[in-house]
Amino acid sequence: MGVVRIGLEGKLYYGTAGSQASTEITKCKDVTIEMEANMADISSRASDGWRSKKPTLRDLAIEFDIVWSDGDAVATALRNAFVNGTAISLYAKDYDSGAGPDCDFYVARFGRNEPLEEGMSVPVRCEFTDENRGFTWS
Repeated sequence: MGVVRIGLEGKLYYGTAGSQASTEITKCKDVTIEMEANMADISSRASDGWRSKKPTLRDLAIEFDIVWSDGDAVATALRNAFVNGTAISLYAKDYDSGAGPDCDFYVARFGRNEPLEEGMSVPVRCEFTDENRGFTWS
C-alpha cells in the first residue's frame, strides 16, 4: 500500500493564464477537485437488456475557501478574474512533489462568508477553459 495522504498535504497554486501556476495559495482550505464525464447512451438490442454508456464531454472544476484578510493578493486576483471575466491558472497537487490538474480556469463563483463565530472566508469555484492552454495532469 502506498503512502496515505491527508488534505493538509495538498498544494494549490495560482498564476497567469497560459502558464503554469507557481504562487502557492497558503490560506486556502477544503479544496475539492471535481472531474465528471457526461455519458452518451449507446444502448442497442445487442446490449442484451442493459443500458450501455460511453463517456463524452468532461467537466473539471476546483472549489475551495480562502481565509479572508484585508488586501490579500490571492483573493484580489481571484476577485479581479471573476469581475473582469478573465482566466486564471490553477495547479492542484496532492502533495509537494505530487500531481494534479494544471490548467486555466474561469472563476465561476466568488463570494464572502461572514459567520458570527468564525473567521470570514471567500468561497471560490473555478471551471476549466482551454482558451489559452489545454488540460494537463502534471
